[in-house]
Amino acid sequence: RKRGKGMKQYRTAKEIREDAKKGNIARYKKLAKMFENHPSMELSSMMSDLALVLVKSYGMTFEEVEALEY
Repeated sequence: RKRGKGMKQYRTAKEIREDAKKGNIARYKKLAKMFENHPSMELSSMMSDLALVLVKSYGMTFEEVEALEY
């Protein structure tokens, strides 16, 4: 039986973690673009919170996170 397009099938916890990391990086880049166009304290705070997640949960450095803004 063919499966329709639905939720992604994960085989390992590592795949879940990598997919979550990619999603958080994409979210950070989107926030950075929004901040570039319309700077606000709210966006700055959201970026700061997400930067901490990327550093603490995924082992990125703050320099690597900052490089995502360009």
